[in-house]
Amino acid sequence: MIYYTPAGMDVITSFLKTNIVFVFFVYGLAYFSVGMAIALETGRQSRLNLAAGLPFLAAYALLHSVVEWTDMFVLIGGSTLRPPEALEIGVVRLVFLVSSTASLIIFGVRLLHSTWHSTWHSTWPKQGWLIAIPPAFVILWLLAASLRWLSGAEGHDWMANADALARYVLYFPGCMLAAIAMVLQRSSSDSKRTQFTNLAYGGAAAAFAFNGIVAGLVVPSPAILPVSITYEAFTAAVGFPVQVLRSVAAVAVAFFLVQILRAFDREYRQELEKLTSERTRLYEELQRKEELRTQLLEKVISAQEEERRRIARELHDEASQALTALIISLESAEETLPSALKEMKERLSTIKGLTLQTLEEIRKIIVDLRPTLLDDLGLVPALRWYTKNHSDRSGIDLSFVANGFEERLPAQTETALFRVVQEAITNITKHSRASHGNIRLDLRNSHVYVIVEDDGDGFDASKIFVSHDKGRGLGLLGMQERVSLLGGTLVLQTQPGKGTRIAVDVPMN
Repeated sequence: MIYYTPAGMDVITSFLKTNIVFVFFVYGLAYFSVGMAIALETGRQSRLNLAAGLPFLAAYALLHSVVEWTDMFVLIGGSTLRPPEALEIGVVRLVFLVSSTASLIIFGVRLLHSTWHSTWHSTWPKQGWLIAIPPAFVILWLLAASLRWLSGAEGHDWMANADALARYVLYFPGCMLAAIAMVLQRSSSDSKRTQFTNLAYGGAAAAFAFNGIVAGLVVPSPAILPVSITYEAFTAAVGFPVQVLRSVAAVAVAFFLVQILRAFDREYRQELEKLTSERTRLYEELQRKEELRTQLLEKVISAQEEERRRIARELHDEASQALTALIISLESAEETLPSALKEMKERLSTIKGLTLQTLEEIRKIIVDLRPTLLDDLGLVPALRWYTKNHSDRSGIDLSFVANGFEERLPAQTETALFRVVQEAITNITKHSRASHGNIRLDLRNSHVYVIVEDDGDGFDASKIFVSHDKGRGLGLLGMQERVSLLGGTLVLQTQPGKGTRIAVDVPMN
């Protein structure tokens, strides 16, 4: 399959022929290395035109490395290979050669189209018909090889002819397409946008063109063409095997393609830097908005508490006192009426009862708005009284336990925790249908732990928070917001039929 003649050899020729196995090894290694490097880049997203054809370029390089290493093993095997074995190896080698060169044509066509289209835009026709170019070249090779077979060539002669035809019809056009595409790539917008030097593209174009000449026009045998440069003729003319120049061309292609691949790394790093910068900016913006939201929420809650305090004070100072004076006046009027006006006394007594009921409701509203015990005595006494009051009113057995509270907490913390427990007790008495409830407060290790649990119906928390009813879950969200403003955490554990447990942890730093 590979023939050399010793005629006219000088010292260099003798040395190269002696080490031709190493030449083939370097030739294959160059293609294998660049093929693996390209294959590792194919998964990246890139705006470079070259990215679209990278899988085919990687396939070309890897497949062609197998071709050259096959030649190397044939040389190593030498005379030990029997003719049938050599023929089988030759068929496998030919399949890899055709596959690699077809991949090279696809790469050249895709790169040529994408480069031309990005440079001259809509003046280049649609890509659909270009898909037919690589199969057309393969079909042309098959026809030429078939004609050679029909002409009577058999065995190794046909194999050498088919190899030569593959280089004429597939390898040379593929290298020329790749070279032309690389030249066009130099002036494309992609190379300018990535600031990659024109030297790498120009060098790759020259390397592909040179490789097309030495590997596509120098063939093992004359094949069908009347004029051709064979291995023997080349060696006799220049004094060393053509595989030496092919190895040089392969190393040059590998070198310049690796340089081009650095553009991908450069582009990737630039994109990564942009994404990192954008992420940092968005994070800082989010932090700033979160700080503003926290400040706004604190002001809203503070304003809400002040408004609650003001309304409770006005109800106590005005409405409650007015109703108290009305009750006193009704009692006085009832006592001054003569006993003969029994019906009038009964009416006054009824009015007094309604007034007393209204006064009691107002007092309940005042307690819910802002219990004076919270301001006067602190969190624990206020919650103990509030729990007992609601237990008596609802008929639910509510227990309250507090440990470790030797001193009062900051006013903001006391208010927030009171509202959390208040909302939890309200939920127990109004919605849970529970028989028992437990409220426990512990102050230890500079943390306040609050646990509120009941044996009620429970609920599906996920449905509450995704409900289309915007009023549902607001109490729980309010509890969570108040706890988060204190830097704490709130954990809700509940499920239908299993009761509800709310655990709050607030640091006192």
